Amino acid sequence: MKSLFRMLTLVTLAVGLLLGCKERRTSETAPGAPNAVAQQPATYTLRIAFTGLIGFAQDNTGTVWALLVKANKVDLNDETTLPPGIKKEAQQGGVDLIKELPAHKPWIRVHNADVVTGTFPNPDKGREIAGDLHFVTGIAGPPKAKLSYLSDSGHIQTALGALPFPPDPDELAAVDELEPIFLDTKLDPRLVARVRIDAGTVIGKIDPCSLGNEYSYNIGVSSECPGDGTNQVELAEEVDATLTLPIDKTVTVVIGGDQIELKPKAGSPEIRIEIMNDIEDATTYQDPCSIPHPQPHPLVFRWFYRLLPQSAQQDTSQHYFPCRLDGRQLPPMCPLKSFVVTQKAKP
Repeated sequence: MKSLFRMLTLVTLAVGLLLGCKERRTSETAPGAPNAVAQQPATYTLRIAFTGLIGFAQDNTGTVWALLVKANKVDLNDETTLPPGIKKEAQQGGVDLIKELPAHKPWIRVHNADVVTGTFPNPDKGREIAGDLHFVTGIAGPPKAKLSYLSDSGHIQTALGALPFPPDPDELAAVDELEPIFLDTKLDPRLVARVRIDAGTVIGKIDPCSLGNEYSYNIGVSSECPGDGTNQVELAEEVDATLTLPIDKTVTVVIGGDQIELKPKAGSPEIRIEIMNDIEDATTYQDPCSIPHPQPHPLVFRWFYRLLPQSAQQDTSQHYFPCRLDGRQLPPMCPLKSFVVTQKAKP
């Protein structure tokens, strides 16, 4: 009887010890629960990716402007819808400008985001845009811009420097000039849209489609790309503006008179906003790099020269456009261009 009592006592003590251990484990691990929350990302990335027929300029305050050239209509009877001087050249060379200058549509798409306020029925599919755009984030500026890989006169000189008669640097500098009127309050009719970038980092990306990046330049309306036989240049085919925001901070996209407030989807480390000025296929395919059998259209780059001062528009001898040395030509992704804002003319 004593043995049975002793056995029951030992069992009771063992159960008590087990329960006590379980309680201690619970009390020890409970404080760890908040740590799981703390390990969730405290921030997310806002990435604004620009592709297509978009030029970039930085004003004297450091603000970066993305300029979407108006190229959404091609009318051979209205030369204001065409790159300057190209109609005469095309007639002389027998070039079909309707084929070579496909219309470009200004477009915005948003990925990995929920709409908090405002109307954006299908963000992943996107919508057409017009007028002025900017992003309200509460982050102080100005942005840090690294745009050295965007096409400019320096790249043209490098790519064609070994020609017997290379481009003249002084004459060529005019193709980079942008009049301040394009950054004024009222949107110039040569632009279909304009984006102001106030903060973050703005960087030109090389070869986002991983298809190689060997460029030279041509002139006129030829589809060939002879280069200079020696040199090649790398050109940015996408520009990304990025900011880091607290995970509970929203971003408001202002498109003309519309305001769309966004927050990242649960668990998403990034909101990606795509700003395009591109052909129909590029706005339809979620991945422009996957467009099947894209039709080359390198001459569209000459639309940028409609933004030049009048004298530089008329001198088409300097209207060089990028071309691919590997023969692939363009697209799916086309080089973007940088401009330098000129001083306002004296009255």
